[in-house]
Amino acid sequence: MGLTIAITGAGGFIGTACVNAALKRGHDVCALIRRDTPDLAPEAERILLDLSKDEAKLASALKGVDAVIHSAASLHGNAETMARDTVQATENLLRVLRKSAPDARLVLVSSITVYDADAVEITEDTPSRSVPHVARQLCTGKTRTRSLPESL
Repeated sequence: MGLTIAITGAGGFIGTACVNAALKRGHDVCALIRRDTPDLAPEAERILLDLSKDEAKLASALKGVDAVIHSAASLHGNAETMARDTVQATENLLRVLRKSAPDARLVLVSSITVYDADAVEITEDTPSRSVPHVARQLCTGKTRTRSLPESL
């Protein structure tokens, strides 16, 4: 018997790969997407929503899930757009997940863009860079993700 997995950013590069891998392993997939895409496997349940705004819809989608793979983020647009679509979206997801599926596992997908492109080796101890603003938003999201559960 497979798991029920919600995947944010399921229409993106990493999210689509996660959807396909989960389905191949026999899991039920709830694909949380901002806009529909023809590239998404038809076996996945599609739920269109904005993670930064649609908390009630998100809560309904997360009820009963065993795990969430959070791969949604914004790498384009101005700093305000990236903050909304990355940081605020992650904060909302964590808040709603804690209430709707408190026992669910969470996998947070980040991006190599938070590190220096010239780094030879990247570990958990590698410091993140402070520029450009894309990296800054992703670093902020990562930091808040680590500290948010204790603050709720």
